[in-house]
Order: sequence, then structure tokens, then C-alpha cells
Amino acid sequence: MGALLEGLGHTPAHVAGTSFGASVLLGLAARRPELFRGIAVHEPPPMEVLADGPAAMEQLQPAMVSIAPVLDHLRKAEPDLADFAEVVARLR
Repeated sequence: MGALLEGLGHTPAHVAGTSFGASVLLGLAARRPELFRGIAVHEPPPMEVLADGPAAMEQLQPAMVSIAPVLDHLRKAEPDLADFAEVVARLR
């Protein structure tokens, strides 16, 4: 996302994200605030909160398996998302 915004020359930008995209947006905004004029997030998954509960993690496991290819793609395409991907990977 950061590379896209920079490549298009549209920074700082107003950006919105929902669900997992909201989590990605929050992580990028925390690391690269200069890219954003404003952000709007809708229902980011509370993965770090769920990590404390074994029962919740058991329910989250199928979702983590299904988003693994997305996280792999993000790691390759945008290295500054590696920290966020590592946080999510620890939840597996």
C-alpha cells in the first residue's frame, strides 16, 4: 500500500480500510505516518487481543490458515509490512 501511494504520487492521502485491510492500514500508518493525511478503519480484527485466549485462538486458526498466502504476498511485495506479518504469524 505504501509503495502504491508513493508510486502514484498521492501522499499524504486519505485512506480507508475494512477488516484485515484495516489492520494492514493501521500497521502501515503507525510505521509511515507521513503517507497519510487521514485514515478510516472499519472492524479491524482484534488478533492481539484474541491471542491471550486459547479458545479464541482455536476459533481463529482456520482464518489464520486462509490468510497465510496473503501475508506471504505482503512480505514479498512490501517489506515494511514484515513487522505486522510477524505479529500475525505468532498467532498461528
